[in-house]
Amino acid sequence: MPQFGVSHLPNMGSHVLDFEFNAGVDSIDAMDDFVSLEEHEQPDNVFSVVKADLMLTKALSAAQLSPPAQSRLNYAIEQVKLAPTMMAKQNHTVWSHPFLYAEHMPRCVQDAQSACALYLLRNDTNVVFLARYINDHVQDIMGSPIPSSTFELLAQIHALMLYQIIRIFSDDIRFHYFSDGASVRLQDAGLALYTLLQHEVDPIGPLPVYPSDAARAAWRSFIFRESARRTLLSLFQFISVSTILHGDNPACCPELALTNRVTFSSHLWSAPSAFDFAMAWNQKNHFLVRGLDVAELLESAQPDDIDVFGRVILTGMLGIDDVKGWFHTKGGAF
Repeated sequence: MPQFGVSHLPNMGSHVLDFEFNAGVDSIDAMDDFVSLEEHEQPDNVFSVVKADLMLTKALSAAQLSPPAQSRLNYAIEQVKLAPTMMAKQNHTVWSHPFLYAEHMPRCVQDAQSACALYLLRNDTNVVFLARYINDHVQDIMGSPIPSSTFELLAQIHALMLYQIIRIFSDDIRFHYFSDGASVRLQDAGLALYTLLQHEVDPIGPLPVYPSDAARAAWRSFIFRESARRTLLSLFQFISVSTILHGDNPACCPELALTNRVTFSSHLWSAPSAFDFAMAWNQKNHFLVRGLDVAELLESAQPDDIDVFGRVILTGMLGIDDVKGWFHTKGGAF
């Protein structure tokens, strides 16, 4: 693995990471009661993070969600619904870093951000135009090939997710489109992103603050790498949740549970500069979670290490009451 004392970004295409394929599976056991099924059937896991041997065999509907399922879904849904407002006002979401598009924002994200702003200002006069605007841009994305560039692919996923969030969670039926294949396109794009992310490398060791070249390169690399990783998990969670709410059967993607990596650190994610990032890297906790195995995180992390994204993931795995309890025992508040 690369050390930080270098003046250039690591060659992301020349390394393949080793993954712990069995790590974290036990952490998902608590999700086995996610759905209430009739006739005492064995419940199926509706998240895309599942055991490798688990297969979905029965169509689900929102009415079948058990109280434990609601405990794991509600917080995630609340945060997803806030994404268009966050993008319009703050230029980011919980899965997209505020500086990800600082140097270049692809046109598809510009269009989606405009749609988010227009959605916040919608009224009886412009709502029909806005619904058509969103639908036309969704069709444009679906009519284009899946990008081979990770950055362009990430941008396309971000744009399509924002459109779909508006369409699915809007209280105006004119935004509701469920049969145009957008969810399938999101899943295909997510699988492409998953493949590309297997070549990302996590640096180790302390980070020098002077000269700032290494810190700046590490910060830029972190912004892109962790935005992509957060997007991947958020995307498949969103696909599963939206599919459930539509009354359909979500698909399993066990590879995400067994082979993903994501960094839990509110300090690194919120760092406003390369210097602040380096200081947070050297002085604050950060946890590289493999395969959604959060055992070390729960043992060693403090409440201020966990940002909104971390709360979404933890509540999805443990339920809101257990996560609130963990925050309380650590001296914090959810």
